[in-house]
Amino acid sequence: MIAFEGALDISPDHCAAYNLAVMAYALGEPENMKNAFLTLIQVHKAVELDSSAHLQEHEEILEGDDPFTQAGEQVLHAARLIAPAVIAVADPDIAKSGGATSADGWRWCAAALAAAGLRRLAGQLRMAVVAVRMHALEFESAEWALQEFEAEDMGGEVRAAVNLSSLRLLQDQPQEAEASAERALTADSRDTLALTCLGNARTAAGDLEGAKRLYVDALTLDNSSYCAQYNYGLVSKRLGYLEDALSVFRQLHDVTPGSADVMCQVADVLDQKQDYTEAILRLERLHALVPGDAGILAKLAGVHAKLGAVQEAARCLEEAHAAAPTNLAILGSLLDLLMEHKAFERALPVLETASWLQPQEVRWQLTHAWCLRQTRPAPVALAAYQRVHAAHPHNPERLGQSPGGLVNNQVRIQILGAAQQPQPASSRQLAAGRNHIQIRMPPRPLKPDLALQAAPVQSALQDLVSAPAP
Repeated sequence: MIAFEGALDISPDHCAAYNLAVMAYALGEPENMKNAFLTLIQVHKAVELDSSAHLQEHEEILEGDDPFTQAGEQVLHAARLIAPAVIAVADPDIAKSGGATSADGWRWCAAALAAAGLRRLAGQLRMAVVAVRMHALEFESAEWALQEFEAEDMGGEVRAAVNLSSLRLLQDQPQEAEASAERALTADSRDTLALTCLGNARTAAGDLEGAKRLYVDALTLDNSSYCAQYNYGLVSKRLGYLEDALSVFRQLHDVTPGSADVMCQVADVLDQKQDYTEAILRLERLHALVPGDAGILAKLAGVHAKLGAVQEAARCLEEAHAAAPTNLAILGSLLDLLMEHKAFERALPVLETASWLQPQEVRWQLTHAWCLRQTRPAPVALAAYQRVHAAHPHNPERLGQSPGGLVNNQVRIQILGAAQQPQPASSRQLAAGRNHIQIRMPPRPLKPDLALQAAPVQSALQDLVSAPAP
């Protein structure tokens, strides 16, 4: 630290000031962290003046080579390091109250930058406070901070409005989300993130064509915007423009080959285009990347079933059921497949799980008893039917699945309770032993439910990527 301080005594060296702050953090000395950060701010102001003069002399300069940009990144990184600890000495009153948090440290750093006239960096740190609160699930506090920041003149109103729009989508308030996005566009009509957020709001409201046009506008301004590209592909898929969607998702896959979200979308579009062989290849690669995802396995099973590969479909559904044993959609799909192909023995443990998850649903217990009737001695099946009768004595559905010829009529009447009349034809056929029953279940989506993260907010729309604001 002495060497860095000596270098700063000679000249305002930004690298030395940054290293001084990092060294103070490494030593765990809050007072030195505070002083080093304040020194870094003063040095940064001098660098800003020198950079402005340099830019006037050399207007054509790459953004990544801009020394002021690099210096600003160092200031933000130093703030990220010291914020959780510096509040103890920066504001003793808060520290004594016992309520100090890392958000308070971020706020102090932002205030120090604003006091020095560095409004842009102060605004970015204020947004970091929002991110900290969002990470802590303090949504009301984050919303209040965004509204406060949006009302202030700190040069980050657009970012605040963009994040507030995404937060409104999380709260299922598409109209408020649209209003926030429009405020961001009023401040900067060429902001790609604001256009993307407005597109997300329009999508939530059901205006898919309008959302698609907004994503196109965003891509016209920045054709490398991941959020705009991804959401354009999603909306195109929902509108039925499968070739457009597939083209966009393949381009994204080339740029981000390790993205499970993009791979999932490519496979889903191929499935909708009925290119099942290619869809299976994509899903198998996705399964290798995310081996424990039950939704991917269920989707893979659905595509195998469309090709008639029943054994592969059953295997995938059994793996999905093992990964998510309480998922009723996967469980129901597996049972449908097993019962359709008379795999009664394999269906028994699945039906036991279903009966445990939904004890009030008599269909699971009846189907379990019926499978026992096909695979076990008669007394075992009879005992199962008796348990169903004891649990659901007045349920009419059980009357149609009596044990039939397993016992004499007197015992059968006792099991069926008040059923004194002869069975209708359909019941007699079942009693004689049908080799197939149909499980009536609501449609079950096989689409993987992959959560898409977008800091500092996540869109409430299924699969939509919120525009992240730094």
